[in-house]
Parts: sequence; structure tokens; C-alpha cells
Amino acid sequence: MRRIISPEEKINKERSRNKIIVVLMLLLLVGSSAGYAFLSFGGNTNDIQEIAEGEGKAYGDGWIINRDGKQLIFRNSPEEVMNISIDSTKIIEDYSGKPVYISSESEQAMIEITNTLGAYASRVQGACYGACEKNLPEKNCSENMIIWRVNESNRVYEENSCVFIDGDMRAVDAFIYRVLGII
Repeated sequence: MRRIISPEEKINKERSRNKIIVVLMLLLLVGSSAGYAFLSFGGNTNDIQEIAEGEGKAYGDGWIINRDGKQLIFRNSPEEVMNISIDSTKIIEDYSGKPVYISSESEQAMIEITNTLGAYASRVQGACYGACEKNLPEKNCSENMIIWRVNESNRVYEENSCVFIDGDMRAVDAFIYRVLGII
């Protein structure tokens, strides 16, 4: 048989159990925060130096580079896109503080261009190259425009203020690396 306890004893027992739970939760919170801090800042300083110099580092399925205090993430490393033909003289200053229009059927290409050039441009916006039925502005090569098209071979070339990227995501990365002066 169980012992009969008074309401006061029951309240005291519940309070002590709650105090133990609170202390355990607090220790868990402080311990996990401290562990995260040690893992985040206790890394190899050579890795931090490599990234700071723009050389990049593998990051999950992609490649990460720090440039001008911004972390830029790519699908491919500079070495993987070195042999792609790039006939463009565009540099990051050509896009800095100016609107950039992108015509692309690939959301992945659009996101990568937007995430990298958007850190420098005044705005990055989807557009149609010429006439289209989408609810997007129709642009031509009189403004900064990037046109990505699927193609068997990777190639980047320039006509007036338009840059045409033919190929896959490697061509997109090659163009961005060139604009940033990495390759």
C-alpha cells in the first residue's frame, strides 16, 4: 500500500521535481550553446585564411568563397569550370549599384546569379529577352541583362550589355567566377 500524503507534501514534492527539471533544461541549454561556440570558433585557422583569400572551400554539395566580406556559394569549384569558353569582358564593377535583369528557364541558375550578383547590384530581377507571355518586363541588350539557355556545350559570350550563358550550371559558375575576377 502506498503512503497517504498531505496536500502540502504533494505540492513540495512537485516543486522540487519542477526545480530539478528547470536546472536540467538550463544545463542543457548552456551546454549546447557552449558546445556550438567551441565547434564554430575552434576550427582550423588555415581554413579561415584560405576562404578569406578567395580561394574557396568545399561546402556540402557546393563551393563557398568569401569576397568583400560576403559569402558566395557556388555549385562548382573554379577548377571544374576553368576550361569553359568565356568571351566576355564584364567585371563586377559593371554590375555594382545597377539593376541586373535575368532571363532564365532554370530557377537554379536564376537563384545562383541572384545570390552572387545581387550582393553587388542595386537589384536583380527576372525579365524576358524580347517579347514573352510571362508577367515580366521585356528587355533587350541596352541594359545589363544575363540570358541563360540550355545547351549541349558550355559557352559564355557578350553582345552589347547582354551576356549569354549557354550550357549548364558549370557555365553559370564560370561566368560568375570571371566577373568576380576569380578565374
